[in-house]
Amino acid sequence: MRKSTEILALSEILIFYGFILKSTNPFFKVLFYIFLAVSVVFIVLSKKRFYCLAGICAGLFALSGFYTGNARIKTLLPLSKATELYCQIIASPEKLNDAYYSIKVKVISLNSENIVCSADGTATVIIKTTELQNSLPGKIFKRRGYSENCTRLIDKGLFIFFSGSFKDGTVFRADSVFENEFCHYKSRIYEMRALARYRLKHILLSFAGAGRLLSALTIGSRDYLDTSMQILFRKAGLSHILALSGFHLSVVCAFAQKTADFFKKKRRSLFLVIVSAVFVFLAGSQASLVRALIFTCINCLCSFFYIKCRKEAVFYLSLCIHLIVQPAAAFTPSFLLSYSAIFGIIFFSPKIRNYLCGSFPKKAEKIKELFSVSAGAQLGAVPVQFFMLHSFSLKGIISSIVAVPLVSVFVILGIFAILFSLVFPESAAVFRAVLTFIYNIIVLSVHFFSRL
Repeated sequence: MRKSTEILALSEILIFYGFILKSTNPFFKVLFYIFLAVSVVFIVLSKKRFYCLAGICAGLFALSGFYTGNARIKTLLPLSKATELYCQIIASPEKLNDAYYSIKVKVISLNSENIVCSADGTATVIIKTTELQNSLPGKIFKRRGYSENCTRLIDKGLFIFFSGSFKDGTVFRADSVFENEFCHYKSRIYEMRALARYRLKHILLSFAGAGRLLSALTIGSRDYLDTSMQILFRKAGLSHILALSGFHLSVVCAFAQKTADFFKKKRRSLFLVIVSAVFVFLAGSQASLVRALIFTCINCLCSFFYIKCRKEAVFYLSLCIHLIVQPAAAFTPSFLLSYSAIFGIIFFSPKIRNYLCGSFPKKAEKIKELFSVSAGAQLGAVPVQFFMLHSFSLKGIISSIVAVPLVSVFVILGIFAILFSLVFPESAAVFRAVLTFIYNIIVLSVHFFSRL
C-alpha cells in the first residue's frame, strides 16, 4: 500500500505545484514537462498506472479548487471607488501585530456612495485592533454613533460590513465595521462557535499570564500574548509550540483517549474523531491542525476496521486528501512546515533512534525517543525554514526535549481547568495558582534557551 499511495501522492503534488510554478521560472517549466513525459511512459508500462492517473486527476481537481478559492474580485464597480464592503468572514481574525488584524473574507457586494454592485471573489481585510475590539475580551465591536454595544462577535461565518478602501485588488484597508439587517451568521453552528470561543477566552484570561499562553495553545488566539514572549519562543527555537499545530491536537487526542479508557470504551475511534473535529472547529482550520485531523481520522478508521496501515502510507494519503480539501493552504509556511516536520519524524527519527542505540542507558529510553523525534522533525523542516523563513536553529532540538513535556502537561491541565471552571467557577482560583506555577517554569526554560 505504501508504494501505491506514494505514486498517488507524487503524481498529485507534481501536477498541482507544477502547473503553478512552471509559469514563474523556466527551470520549473522544463521540469514540469519532463515529469509529464515520464508520467506518460509510466502509465503505458507500469502495472500501477491507475494510481498515477488517480494522482493526476486529484492534482487537477486541487488546482481548480486553488484558483476558485483565490479568485480575484469580479464586479462592475471599479475597486478604487469602493468605500464599503459587504462580505462573509471565512476565517477567524488573525493578529498581525499589536495594532492590526487580518481577516479573510468572501466578497458579496461593493458600495460607493449611492451605488451598490454585487461582487464575487476573496479579499483580505486589514483593520485596526481598536476598531475590532472594545474593552471586553473577545472580538466584539461598538457601532459608532450608538450608545449600546453590538452583540455580534467578529468571527468565522459572519456576514458583515466594512468601510474603507482597497489598497490593491485583494487587500481592503478598513476604517470601521458596522452592521444592519443583512448581518447574520451563516448558520447557528457558527454563532455557537463564536460564543464558545468568546466564553473560553473569558475563562482563560481569568488565569492571568498562564491563560494568555493557554489561549494560544488551545484555541489559536494570540490576541493577548505579549510580543516579547513570542520573540523569546522564536529565539529559543520553539516557534512551533506557539503555532497551533498537530502537536496540540495530539495532546488533546491523548487526553481524549485516556478519558475513553477511563470509561472503558474499547471502540474509542469514533470518540477520538469527534473530539478532534470539535477541537479543530473551535480552534480554526490552520493547515497544521487539518493535517493532524486527517491523520487522526485515517488512523481511527484503520483501527476501527482492523486494517494494518503503515505510517508512510498514512502520510502520503493524508497529503493527497489535504491538497484537495485545502488547496489554498498548500503554499503557506504552516502547511509546508507541518508536512516536512512529519516527514522527518516518520523517515528520519527511526534512523536516528537506531544510530543512538547504546548511547543512552535503558532508563533513559524516553529521553532517546524525545531526542530522535525532535531531531527528525527539525531535520525534515530544514529546507522549508532555510528557503522560506531564511533561518534555522539547531538548539530547537534540545529545547524541544525540555519544553514539549512541560507544555503537554500545561495543556492537559488547562483543559481540566476549563471544564471544572465551567461547572465550578470557584475552582478557577486554585487552577490559576497551579497553571501559573507551570507557566513560570516554561517561561524560565524559554529564557534559558533563548540566551544560548
